[in-house]
Amino acid sequence: MRHPHWTAVLCCLAILSAASPAAADGPTPGRIALAVARPGGLALAIDLDALAYELCNGGLPTPNLRASAECGLTAGNHRSGIDLRSGEATIAKDGRASVEVTPSALELAGTTLLRTPCGLWQYSLQLDPVADQKPAPLTLHPVTSRPAQGTFAGVIEVAALLHLVPLDADGHPDESSAIDLPFGFTFQLAGAWAAAPGSLPDPADSDLLLFAGFAGGVWRPRPGCEWTIFDGVWCESCLETAPHVLESFNTRR
Repeated sequence: MRHPHWTAVLCCLAILSAASPAAADGPTPGRIALAVARPGGLALAIDLDALAYELCNGGLPTPNLRASAECGLTAGNHRSGIDLRSGEATIAKDGRASVEVTPSALELAGTTLLRTPCGLWQYSLQLDPVADQKPAPLTLHPVTSRPAQGTFAGVIEVAALLHLVPLDADGHPDESSAIDLPFGFTFQLAGAWAAAPGSLPDPADSDLLLFAGFAGGVWRPRPGCEWTIFDGVWCESCLETAPHVLESFNTRR
């Protein structure tokens, strides 16, 4: 899907921020742990047929990654996810907070095998360890103050690798023949945020929870389905707060 419109989302965010109380303090810096909200919930438009052809017909060691009209690459499960590192928040007079976040970890396993004329390959998305990750601002619009929660939006560029591992004759991954292809994509995000209660599971964590909220006396995931973008092609992806984070808060109650 190309060029979805955010007009309605941004209008709603503006209305909510105008009617909401100002936040006294911003979220603390640290790690923000996210997970894919459902198996295969992250999609990208990589032309896997073209990639398979290059892998088997002399395209090594650096086959080209090309976009497809279809969102053919899907990845992610509840055991894998995305970490962001947040900085200090800046609070505006109307209560909005701006927080810079930087991708700090990425581990998303492919949901299928890549079938090629020269065999089967596993694939996964990983953070590029040598690339510079760009900080990106998230805008937090407060809606309630006890607990602090509301809505947010932002655009995050990710410098990643597509990690390809062939399977040997016995069907086992052969990491010695793995190929890493540089692969940059963009998250366009909008959803619910909340400030975590009390002490955090890890002192390195931020108290900013994305895609989560507090309702009915329980901390709940509030998955958000927005967009991942590669080479101008938009694909739906669904994220939520990492499940272990909310479980740790609810078990204290």
